[in-house]
Amino acid sequence: MKKFKQQTEFMTIISMHKRELKAKDAEIQKYQGLYGSACKQIRYLDSEIERLKTELTNINTECVKQQNKSPVYLKCTQICTEDQTLKQYALKFIFQGKIFNW
Repeated sequence: MKKFKQQTEFMTIISMHKRELKAKDAEIQKYQGLYGSACKQIRYLDSEIERLKTELTNINTECVKQQNKSPVYLKCTQICTEDQTLKQYALKFIFQGKIFNW
């Protein structure tokens, strides 16, 4: 009888630990999903930064070509400055966690 009681207690403990493990596994799955989502967003942002770098290089090249044409040069300078400001804002936005809804 004593052995049966010990086995029952042991099975209860095992059951309890299984429930705890399932709960922890569910939490891990949730965080893995968030991590995967964050990685996708980071890859997207990396490609967007590369696109902006290329665009900025093209604009800078055009600025150099157009330096002697005053209105165009001024507009290019304004665009280049606005692009740098946009990048700084985007980085600030990212590091504040707003992209990931944290």
